[in-house]
Amino acid sequence: MEQRGRAGAPSPRFHRDLEQRRAELDLEIDGIVVKLDDLAGRARLGATARYPRWALAWKFAPRGSEAVVQDLRFQIGRSGVLTPVAVLSPVELGGATITRATLHSRGELVRRDLRAGDTVRVVRAGDVIPEVVERVVQHGRRRGPPVRLPRRCPACRTPLVRKGPVDLCPNQIGCPAQLRAALRHLASRRALDLRGLGPVAAERLVASELVKTLSDLFALRADALRAAGFGSAAADQLAQAIRRARRTELHRFLYALGIPGVGVRVRAARALAAHAGTLGALAAADEDDLRPVVGPATAARVTAFFRATSTRRLIARSLEHGVEIVRTGRDRPPPASVAQHVQ
Repeated sequence: MEQRGRAGAPSPRFHRDLEQRRAELDLEIDGIVVKLDDLAGRARLGATARYPRWALAWKFAPRGSEAVVQDLRFQIGRSGVLTPVAVLSPVELGGATITRATLHSRGELVRRDLRAGDTVRVVRAGDVIPEVVERVVQHGRRRGPPVRLPRRCPACRTPLVRKGPVDLCPNQIGCPAQLRAALRHLASRRALDLRGLGPVAAERLVASELVKTLSDLFALRADALRAAGFGSAAADQLAQAIRRARRTELHRFLYALGIPGVGVRVRAARALAAHAGTLGALAAADEDDLRPVVGPATAARVTAFFRATSTRRLIARSLEHGVEIVRTGRDRPPPASVAQHVQ
């Protein structure tokens, strides 16, 4: 029976008891959710683009175990950030075998002073993402040499740019690692839902130079894919998926572009699409138009993105290759402040 504290809220004892019994349950849980019961109160509190203000997650302490760092590697993600990754001796956590854990940034790697051969404590943050939380000190054991931080992008050899605690590759889509990640993001379910374009296919498209920028994807045909080493069935499947993906909704296309502040939040993409109504209106909007929709920080990123020459070229070439942005019943007519920009 659920135990409750004041005002009907779950008590600390209920949370603690359930955490102790979690291994006995028939399903995996990582905590409880506390919600406001009053519907009128929920309406007053509202929600952000990412979560409702009338509910909060009360997590359990993450389960952890010890592992040995076998190697320290560096990878470049879609945003160009250099991320150190610890390659670990296999360890079982929450029903999954963990062999890699992100260290997030150069600053964290330096702060922790991790080296190959170190024993570390690993948890799954939120019971999902493997994370190294600390180094286990072993007195009397000789440690390996300090890791050498790269000065150039490991994917394209471009000199890295330091920005606070992180290092960035400024080569953007000219960097094959960033281009591969951008392709996978574009193909994701919330973006263009492009079946058949997984990590292996993205690697092949970039390595064969069939895709040098995102817009190249929309021009691909089955014969070109077969020539690049795709099997006949895989080439036909991917070509058909690309053909279907050329006709898409505005919010999906915005999300697929990976706009900073929008490419990780599909709600922001939906809000922008409903506000502007058309891609042309959004590209011409200024920060004042967008601040009420996505806030000042994201509004600044969106307007800067659409003002960039590379963005205009990407959109123009995508449209030339047959991309069609369709309106849906969920779209509203663009407000007057934005509609005046539509040609």
